[in-house]
Amino acid sequence: MNHSNLLYITALFHKIASYGIIKFIVTGAYLLLFFFFNHLEVPALISLFFLILFDFLSAILASYKIGEEIQSIKIFRTALKIIIYYGMISAAHLTEVAGLWFIPIESTIIAFLAVTEMISILENVSKLGYVTPKRILNKLLEFTKDRKSTRLNSSHI
Repeated sequence: MNHSNLLYITALFHKIASYGIIKFIVTGAYLLLFFFFNHLEVPALISLFFLILFDFLSAILASYKIGEEIQSIKIFRTALKIIIYYGMISAAHLTEVAGLWFIPIESTIIAFLAVTEMISILENVSKLGYVTPKRILNKLLEFTKDRKSTRLNSSHI
């Protein structure tokens, strides 16, 4: 990047920042983001988003490979999954802020959702005909199965 490009980019940012409404919107979005999500979890949130994206892409490739019709409802379900997952994470963060700061609810939910996505990616890659680490997949399945059975048992209390 040469000096003239740097000057152009600086001038562009100054021009954009001169509009008060843009500053207001960006500041509002920033405040809402950090109210609903823990700023320390941003790398994990970005990682989860990319895991969802990789799951989506690997599912499309697997469907194509085995001859399944790719339907628009599956694309809609991925968008809905993102909204639901991030809603769960936000609710966990708000619960921690409300008083349960000593229990890592948000981190636990993010880890569980990441493992769930990883399982789906490994299953899709297997459908594509590539070798997947079966022992790791089985351990991940055990992890999610244990968490699901714990959830079911605690719901009867």
